[in-house]
Amino acid sequence: MSRILQSQFSHLALLATLAATLLLRGLGNNSLGYPDADRILMDGVFLRDTMTDMPFGNPWTYAQAYFAQYPALSIGYRPPFFPFVEGIFNLLFGVNMWSSRLALFGFVLVGLLCWYKMVRRMTGAPAAVGSAALWLSTPFVAQWGWYTMAELAVLSVVLCAIYYLVRWLEDGYPRDAVSLAFAIGIAAWTKQTAAFLVLTTLLVLVARGRFHWAIRQPTHYGAALLLVAIIVPLGVMTVVFGDQNIHQSLGDGSGKALSRLSLENWLVHLKTLVRVHLSPPALALVAIGLVISFYYNRKALWLPAIVIVSVYIFFSLMVGKNPRYPIFWIPFWMLIAALPLSVWGLNTARGRLYAGLVSLVVVFQGVMVFREEPLYATGYDVAAQEAIRVADDASVFIDAYHNGYFTYFARQADKARQSYILRGDKLLSSSSIVSSHWQEVHAETEDDILKIFDDLAVKAVVVESRNYTGLEIHAKLRRLLLDSTRFEHIRSVPIESNRTMSSAPGTPRFSDITLELYRYKQAHNEITGDIRLRLPVVGKTVVKEAEDKGEGQD
Repeated sequence: MSRILQSQFSHLALLATLAATLLLRGLGNNSLGYPDADRILMDGVFLRDTMTDMPFGNPWTYAQAYFAQYPALSIGYRPPFFPFVEGIFNLLFGVNMWSSRLALFGFVLVGLLCWYKMVRRMTGAPAAVGSAALWLSTPFVAQWGWYTMAELAVLSVVLCAIYYLVRWLEDGYPRDAVSLAFAIGIAAWTKQTAAFLVLTTLLVLVARGRFHWAIRQPTHYGAALLLVAIIVPLGVMTVVFGDQNIHQSLGDGSGKALSRLSLENWLVHLKTLVRVHLSPPALALVAIGLVISFYYNRKALWLPAIVIVSVYIFFSLMVGKNPRYPIFWIPFWMLIAALPLSVWGLNTARGRLYAGLVSLVVVFQGVMVFREEPLYATGYDVAAQEAIRVADDASVFIDAYHNGYFTYFARQADKARQSYILRGDKLLSSSSIVSSHWQEVHAETEDDILKIFDDLAVKAVVVESRNYTGLEIHAKLRRLLLDSTRFEHIRSVPIESNRTMSSAPGTPRFSDITLELYRYKQAHNEITGDIRLRLPVVGKTVVKEAEDKGEGQD
């Protein structure tokens, strides 16, 4: 027994080392970032501050006031479980990006443990280690450890849920049904895309002939009620705050999305699998694994086949076709690739040869990971720190594409939480996700801009030298700042970046751009107007009345 435990520990230590090497790349680099990751960073800080402030009297008012002060949150639009764990790490280790990334890595370690235990239980340790090493080193997977995105967090919880599904199916214990229900609920609270697990569970029960057994056992209804109790609040939150989520998932009747019945729609994710998700050598291993397993051990294919089919059906029916959404099937393709290890074993020449082949593919993919340059943009932390100093507890106005990272760094620098960060793309104009989607303009003249500055006690203004919105009101802002009678130019902060203006390919890069910092000479000392923030992404408007302005806490 001790030898078995030692081998399991050595396997997990090896996999954890591989994961840390690939996923924690650039851990202390504050410039690494990805669109949306900034909001998730701020969600973690918000929940960290909530834990310290404990606003039990009126949490909704507290949340609105917090967003008015640091308008870079996505809770409501996104579920809060991953940010909650982030918040705990921020509380323990401070408000910094590396602690948030360590929170994400903690999810990966838990998911890796569940994956190893599940595959080892089903097919043996060689396939468990080989498949885990393959999906950990897959470049598409590894890159999500570099940014505070929810992909690896939700993938990890999903793997835990499927582990409990297998245990429940094979052992029949009610406690595993409860664990499965809890894991599905937590996965959904990590990211709504985990809802495909319901389809996976149904397909597994039907395919394995256990559906009637599942519905006939009274103890299983307690697990079902637990899942409903966990999911219903999330469903309500998604409907209330999910205009963009619903639009991306179900469509809005605009007719711009692919028809769900079209061949083109059903080919999208298959093309993504070949072109984006798996490397060519990994695809070759999948082909070998399919042939060998089909010939020698078809029973081993049932779980990966069902999960892959459920992911394919679920995400093909969704309107949104982001390659991140069906990430869940990658480990199961890699399981198929590793199944010959369980067929031949490591005691045979063929097994050792195939293990060497798997190792070569892992090394090849690891090299690919390190050849890929993480997305980065320097300068936002420097500009935010300087703006907080210039503002001296007054408000900071930011008009920049990466305003979320600026807000995060401003909160990091504003330890007393006194300054308000005011966004140009909320007060001058507003849109959903990208500047051209559900766009509205809220100011027209330079006088309108000055009124906003006066009403909201703006003292420091930071703008990207390029008008990223293309809207005239944002161009007027930049011209207004050149008026030396009203504004003093403090400094230019150069941006070095390989990011684009969005996550879509072919969009402009940040080249020859600076962050320009100004001091408003006629700044007022107190906020005298309402802060009105339009949020098309959730279909709401947040209003913080002037008299509600209070001092921050830390």
